[in-house]
Amino acid sequence: MSAKKADGTPHEPPPRIAEYEETTEGGLTLYALRDALDRFNFACEITVHTECAYVADALNQRWPWQWAGNGWKNPKQKEVKNACLWSDVLRLLEEGGHLVKAEGRHEYSELMRYRLPLLAAYQDFFSEVKEW
Repeated sequence: MSAKKADGTPHEPPPRIAEYEETTEGGLTLYALRDALDRFNFACEITVHTECAYVADALNQRWPWQWAGNGWKNPKQKEVKNACLWSDVLRLLEEGGHLVKAEGRHEYSELMRYRLPLLAAYQDFFSEVKEW
């Protein structure tokens, strides 16, 4: 998450790293988006940079708002995948008064690909070694 403070200075808190097993790219993107939105304390114009075309299209075409009004079913009356996560994202957007749009890769994408595994490695560096 990157934001600008009222005085124009950037605010970039460190990312939260969590492991989510057995989920899709869209699910992981939604977990990250939900966690980022939960950290905003005031209404913002938010640009989501993601390589997940499904999440980007859904946000830009306002599908979550349609799904919510349709009982979390898509136009073919099938249940929306990750409906609970979408519901959380929609709630955080609406409660926060945020405006959202999605775009593709951010200019720092390659740097983040390099740094995130390092952050996880630093956390595990002094972990206990299991006995054989």
